[in-house]
Amino acid sequence: MQFRRRFFLHNDIVFSMSALSREGAMAELCLNQLWGDRVKKVLITGKDSYIGTSLEKWLSQWPDKYTVDTVDMTSDSWKEKDFSKYDVVFHVAGIAHRKETKENKDLYFKVNRDIAYETAKKSKAEGIKQFIFLSSMSVYGIETGTIDKSTPLRPKSAYGKSKLEAENLIS
Repeated sequence: MQFRRRFFLHNDIVFSMSALSREGAMAELCLNQLWGDRVKKVLITGKDSYIGTSLEKWLSQWPDKYTVDTVDMTSDSWKEKDFSKYDVVFHVAGIAHRKETKENKDLYFKVNRDIAYETAKKSKAEGIKQFIFLSSMSVYGIETGTIDKSTPLRPKSAYGKSKLEAENLIS
């Protein structure tokens, strides 16, 4: 599976809670580059997530361009879903914005690394041509400043580490 490392960064796209119009514009650009004018069948993981529902709402503005389904990843039932009928999988499911503790550290890796990798493998096995994984600025371990291609990867949190490990497994 071809994965463009940290595709969602800087001017390419930053998926932040406050930049939905830019997120959506880049999502549409990604879809149009691969599929042209044909109606795209999109599967969004993370059915009730903030990013997932925001992306679904944004794409629904163009019902003649996109058909969108979502899948809940909180149980293993997603593994039974037929991915082969979709053109693209946007993997936005993940654990974030929870206070990290020693007790929940493993959850970050189970969800953000392991499920992301399983979803990518399933997508590839079922013929998905485009798998889009949303990583995080947390892989850089900085809270302020500018991120560019030369910024070193130094995640500090379980969240950032789990996202970086998912990138490495998927690439």
